[in-house]
Amino acid sequence: MKQQDITKQRILECAKQLFAEQGYDKASIRNLAIEAQVSHGLIRHHFGNKEQVWYAVADQIMAEVMNERIQLNDYFQHNFPANDATYLMISQMLDNLVDNPLIIKLIIQFSLGKQIHFDYFFNQFLFANKDLRTLIENCCDKGYLKGMNASEITNMLFGMVSMPAAQPKLFFANYDQKIEHKVATNHYLESVKSLFANLLQVNEQALNTKVEQLKLGK
Repeated sequence: MKQQDITKQRILECAKQLFAEQGYDKASIRNLAIEAQVSHGLIRHHFGNKEQVWYAVADQIMAEVMNERIQLNDYFQHNFPANDATYLMISQMLDNLVDNPLIIKLIIQFSLGKQIHFDYFFNQFLFANKDLRTLIENCCDKGYLKGMNASEITNMLFGMVSMPAAQPKLFFANYDQKIEHKVATNHYLESVKSLFANLLQVNEQALNTKVEQLKLGK
């Protein structure tokens, strides 16, 4: 990788942290330059103004989500029935959030920011999650998730996974205050998985065994 590409990536990673912690309005090119250890001019050379940095961060997040989702969606749909495939897709998404809580913080900040930013990111988010929605719609067509529709289920899922970052006080009220953040988040998201396993009539243990067998080529 060329040095200029390494520098651009470092600026983007620092921008993610800055927007996640401070939001768009409070974040500044000056602070970004300090965090990335580069000059203002170099940031403007690679990305332009703060608005353009924001769009670069949003696009990169969606690209990362899309690349992973496309591969997983194809694999799950070809190897599992609709309800199992949907559960696995949801489960994988939740596991990724445990490993990378920065994403959900960014989503929340993007949602609280400018309307034009919210509209842009929301449209990108819908596009990135269209495969999951298609799986959910397929489950509804096959008789699972009775009395519910794909839109409300997708929004319900988004609300659930947002809670640890969006409502930290309410979230931690569920646990002993000495518990580590990652442990509490992991426990919470495992509970969300179990809830959707019940809704989708999935046997988690049997499904996890099948997944491991496929990985081993059995």
